[in-house]
Parts: sequence; C-alpha cells; structure tokens
Amino acid sequence: MIFQRNSQKPIAVTVFALLLLATGLRLFRLDNQSFWTDEVSSIINARAPLDKISEISATLNNCPPTYFFVLRPIIGESNQRIEFNARLLSALSGSLSIPLFIGVVWFWRKRWDTALVAGLALAVNPLHIWYSQEVRAYALMLLFGLGALLSFELAFSGRRSIWWLMYFIFALAAMGTHKTGLAFALFCAARQGLDFVRRRQNLIAFCTHLVVLLAAGILLSLRTYPPTKEYGRPSSVLEMAYTAMTFVGGYSFGPSLTDIQSHGPVAAVSRHLAQVVILGVVLALFGIAYLRWFRVAFLSNENGLLSLGVGLVIVGSIVSHFPFNVRYALPALFGFLGLLATLVTRCGKGSKDVANSECGTLPERQRENRKVLPWFGFLLGCAVLIISLWSDVQWYFGKNYRKGDSRAVAQWLAEHQNEIKSWTVLPEYLAISIQWYLEPYPELRSHCLPPKEPQFTSFPPVPDVLVLGRRHHVPQAEQIINSYNLAAPRIETVRTFAGFELYVRRNQ
Repeated sequence: MIFQRNSQKPIAVTVFALLLLATGLRLFRLDNQSFWTDEVSSIINARAPLDKISEISATLNNCPPTYFFVLRPIIGESNQRIEFNARLLSALSGSLSIPLFIGVVWFWRKRWDTALVAGLALAVNPLHIWYSQEVRAYALMLLFGLGALLSFELAFSGRRSIWWLMYFIFALAAMGTHKTGLAFALFCAARQGLDFVRRRQNLIAFCTHLVVLLAAGILLSLRTYPPTKEYGRPSSVLEMAYTAMTFVGGYSFGPSLTDIQSHGPVAAVSRHLAQVVILGVVLALFGIAYLRWFRVAFLSNENGLLSLGVGLVIVGSIVSHFPFNVRYALPALFGFLGLLATLVTRCGKGSKDVANSECGTLPERQRENRKVLPWFGFLLGCAVLIISLWSDVQWYFGKNYRKGDSRAVAQWLAEHQNEIKSWTVLPEYLAISIQWYLEPYPELRSHCLPPKEPQFTSFPPVPDVLVLGRRHHVPQAEQIINSYNLAAPRIETVRTFAGFELYVRRNQ
C-alpha cells in the first residue's frame, strides 16, 4: 500500500484533494454551453405545479419525479444565471460521488492505493463530468447509488444496524430518481443472496433486500412513456464498443455526438480516426490486463457491477424494443473504473511483490516477464489519465464536442429578426431549446413555422430560415435541403453553430 494503516492523515488529505479536483472540474465553465432540449424539459418539469410534476415527469421525461422535486427550489422562477443554477445540483452530486466511490472500492479491495486510483479515475472521467454538467437526473441517481453501495458494505461488514436503514433509503432514492438506479439494488441483493445461501444466516438483512426489490417492482410498474419510434435509432452491436469507448473517453474523445448524429457512425469515426485508434489501443491494454488477472477480475465485485449494469440495459432493450443507450448503463461505469483501478494496482504494486517472491522459483525468462508487469500497470493508468484529461479539455473548449448551441442560434435569429418573417426547425423537437432562449422576443417566437411532420416539411410555405440539426432524426435531409433550395433559389448557408445548420433565404 502507498500508506500505512496507522497513517490516516495522508489518506484524508488525498481524498480531500481529489474532492477539490472533482469539484473544480465540474464547476468549471458550468454555464458556458447552452441548454439542449432535455435540459429545458427538466426545468419546465421542475417549475410545473406540484400536482402536475409526477405526470409531466412520466410523459415528458420518462422517469420518476424525485429529481424534479429536488431541482424545483434550486432554480426558482428567475432565469438569471439559469444555466449555472440549474446545473449546480448535478455538479455537486458528481463531486460528492468521489469520496463515496473511494469508500466503496476500499471495502471491495481493502487497499488504499486501489481506492485512491479509482477516486482519481472518477474525478477526471469525462463521461461522469458530462452528466455532472447537465440538468438531468443521472448525476444525482449515481450519488444515491453510491450511497446505497457504501451503506450496504458498512452493514454487510457487521457495522451498526443503522446502515441497513441507510441502505434502504439510498437504494429507494436511487431508483426513485431514475429507473436505472435499480442496478445498485440488484447488485447488493445478489451479493446478500449468495451470502445467505452459503451461510444460512442474517435473515433480516436478506428480507431488507426483498422489501427494496418489491418497491423496485412497484416503481417499474408505474406508467412512463418512452420516446416515440420516430425519434429513436436502430439498435446495433456497435453500441457495446461505443459504450466501452465512452467509459474511457466520454463523448468528447473519438467520434463526437454531433458527427454521429449528422453524418453517421462510420463518417464520425473517420473524422476522428486517430483518437479512435488511441482508444482502441488503451482498451486493448485493459483487455490484456483483464485476461492476465482473469481470476482476480472475473470473480470481482467490480466486474459484477459492470456486467449487471450493461446487461440490464441490453435485456431492457430487447424486451422494450427501444435501442440500447450508453447513459442507461451509467451504474456500470463504477464497475469499470473500479476494475481499472484494481488492474492498475494489481499489475503494479501487487505484481512487483509477486515477482520478488517468485524470483527464485521461476525460469529466467518468466522472471523477466514478471518484472515487466509493474510497468504495464503504470502504462495503463497513465494512458487512461491522459485520455481523460485530453477529453476534458476538448469538452470545455472543442467546438466539435459541444452540445448543440441553441443559445447561439437564438441570438442569431434575434440579431436578424427584422429580416425574418418565419423559421422552421427540423427535427421539430429541437425548436424547444431555441424557443427557450427566444423568450425575450415573443414576436420572433411566434414566427416559428411548424413542419408538416415532426421530421419532414415541404415547400411552400417557404420559411425565411430552415434550421437543421441531428440529421439521424431527419430522413432524406439532403432531399429536404434541395427542395428548399428550389423553392428559394438564393440561399445562404450558416454553419458556425455547434450542432446546427442554418439555410437562409435571401431576397433577390
């Protein structure tokens, strides 16, 4: 271990430093990017009358209402600094997840070096930072989920029975915030169930899980409304590879979401081929370490949470016929990062000890291979850390990786409002975020001309501005642009906004 058991101060200082690092990264440029459609939906939901929040959360946001009740007093009714205020809950939830995750990994491995490496990996992880800077329920759900895991470990290890109550509260809170929080309760119940089968004791604890799972069944039976098929996308086995990539590089390393949505996955990969290759190499290193320490990795809590988190989403996708999505597998991220930290420290410190102990019993060539393993672990850890920080920089400053800039589009429309008599957005749902930023311009908002269908329009009538985004939700996008060009021969194209294309009709 890097710290002796009787030396708690360095550990506390390191945990606090990681908490500060995580908080700084999650608060940095928190209000720089504009809201996207789902974030606007969250604010609308939170500001709805109290008796309507549950209904709107089911119909508009397809999740339980807990997050919106918590968000409601934070955002208030004023739109001043609304991006910062609305995202603050997620940012703080993401930051507080780091010490909880360190505690969970310590219980799993009883090694402070592994726990602190896991904390560092989560603090800089770009996927976790993304959802910690978004007005959605995921960061809060993950915080509650980690609270459930840590409470369970404390109770499972024979601490005070109050921890069973804490586990019950956190598990229900995680599932009540987002249904994917079920992964945490199932993971803990599986561990408790296996222990009960082996030892035939602790019946009260086993019954606690049954109550939690019964509550989960009731929660899952509540009616929600998943996105309609017209806004979906086809399922693909490539989603698994993309999930592995995002667990390391988030959405801001390799193929960007904007490029995937506008040009398709193949073109998106070709536009960022060098970074995709880097991700592939690092994931291959992870795979080699996993196979090298297969018994340690496969029969681990980390691998169990990783497999359960991803497996639940795959099964859910098959049953519901709705495509597998990376964000629904977020609980599995903790399993992945915990396993990464285990492999890094196992190949490093642990392998060095093994090499020394076996030095006199192995042939010379095998002894040399053992001595290489510490460097392998160090290389894997450094590679993931570099990619994470590189990805974070691109998330903050890279135009290709920004969310669709509805705020900039709205500002452009406002600056040219004297020339604009009508404007249309495809797909139609993207107008929600643009309309949000046009609130100070009610007349301009009223000029929005709905398309004939949510994903399609025909001309005439010919709007002065055609706003196009997320081409993967717009069938025959090129044909629509050509039809618009024929209906309005003099067209100016504006592509200066992240995630949007503007086609502007100019008078002769």
